[in-house]
Amino acid sequence: MLVALGRAHVTHTFILGSRFTTIAMWWWVALFLLIAETQGELRKAYRRTLSMRTLYYGNMTMVALVLALYLPLNVIMAQSIARVSDQPVVLTPSIGTTVHQASECMERYFTHRDCFLNPLTAEFPEPMLQFAVYRLGEYADREAVSILPASADPTADQVIINAPLRWFNLYIREFMLKGFSEDQILHLAPPDDHVSTNTFPVPLDQLWETPDTEFINALTADQVWYVTMPERASLDEAVFEMAAGDGYILTPVAITAAPFDTAKFSLYLLSGE
Repeated sequence: MLVALGRAHVTHTFILGSRFTTIAMWWWVALFLLIAETQGELRKAYRRTLSMRTLYYGNMTMVALVLALYLPLNVIMAQSIARVSDQPVVLTPSIGTTVHQASECMERYFTHRDCFLNPLTAEFPEPMLQFAVYRLGEYADREAVSILPASADPTADQVIINAPLRWFNLYIREFMLKGFSEDQILHLAPPDDHVSTNTFPVPLDQLWETPDTEFINALTADQVWYVTMPERASLDEAVFEMAAGDGYILTPVAITAAPFDTAKFSLYLLSGE
């Protein structure tokens, strides 16, 4: 229940699925309220009969057992180990500090891909990207920025996003391309491995796994901005070659918008002749 309440927000609507709030949870809440209500009466009468004493001490034992299992589990989860460059960082016992470091680690993964909240996220990073694009937690109020220079025209230009995960395409669109709508963006990304990006309210529309004739024909703007990542370097050359054959001139552009100015993203301008 506390997790579900913690995910509530005054300006955003979030999914409260069965992993966060369940029907069984309310049974446990009702049970503990009933125990709290009856323990006082049982305490007054527990000397009268054996059954009263059994019920009284049984209730106390069950509550103590549940708390003994529940509280340490929450502390362990809050003190999860962050991994930076595959080397574990020992976090302090302070829950506030631990959460702060975990948040920094998640942000570091988005920008540099060298920090993981646990070993599994190194192999299955989609959940962290989903956390951000669904605007959960601290990302509920995260403002989008534009990594494009002032010369970019959201009403006329196009953008190509070349990313190793389709959830990264969504992350770049949601947080790095302020002002650009989905119909102005062309996506290059491999197939989804686990959770489909089609579940997102505004899914990827113009999507290709590799650049082809249809992809190049979709480039109709005089200025096309190309956002790519080091993991996709092998595909960059194919895009540049096909764009040059279609009359576009390639110009590298520096990213100056924080916090992406030092991040592992590359930006190019494809300008029509």
